[in-house]
Amino acid sequence: MAHGSDFFVFPRLGGEGASLLDRPLAVVDLETTGFSPGLDRAIEIGIVRVDPSGEIVDEWTSLVDPGRDVGPTWVHGVTDDMVAGAPTFAEVADDILDRFEGAVVVAHNAPFDGGFLAHEFALVGIDTPPLPAACTLQVARWSGLNLPNYKLATCCEAFGLTNAGAHSALGDARVTAELAVQLLANPPELRWTLGPPALPRAGVRAPARRRPH
Repeated sequence: MAHGSDFFVFPRLGGEGASLLDRPLAVVDLETTGFSPGLDRAIEIGIVRVDPSGEIVDEWTSLVDPGRDVGPTWVHGVTDDMVAGAPTFAEVADDILDRFEGAVVVAHNAPFDGGFLAHEFALVGIDTPPLPAACTLQVARWSGLNLPNYKLATCCEAFGLTNAGAHSALGDARVTAELAVQLLANPPELRWTLGPPALPRAGVRAPARRRPH
């Protein structure tokens, strides 16, 4: 079972391995109760699936009941009332795996999201093999962008992208998908040591719940 940093397998610059840029991208963002995967929990997940031509072909998001308080509402905008009665991670795990299937998973500061996903899947007993992934923060650095920092907002500004839903999982996933398409239009020579694996399913589902507008 993959945990923490080995949940995602990131590319190297050049060398051995395969280019996976002909694969779909599954761009993911999580809102969480805090910053420690072993202690904190996911409370909202957004995934945007992008085909190899750069077109968005699917969007999915749900609040998640973490079984505890939601933490700093002033950061992520999610309240305890919003997650009361929302599906648990176990009940949305198959929706996530459906969208990761056959794709390269993308996130901004991807080790953060990977750590939480590894912990959440482990808690519900789903044995998930390592997934090929790309971190837009790292790719932006490799691309030679001369920026004061590589935060999502800074990278987006460099490409003229506007995040209308900052600090919502789907809003951040959408703008990260736009950023990924821009970065991978003229990418550095990225090589992965593995391709997308077959993924398990838990067989338990509940309807997604979106945050109120």
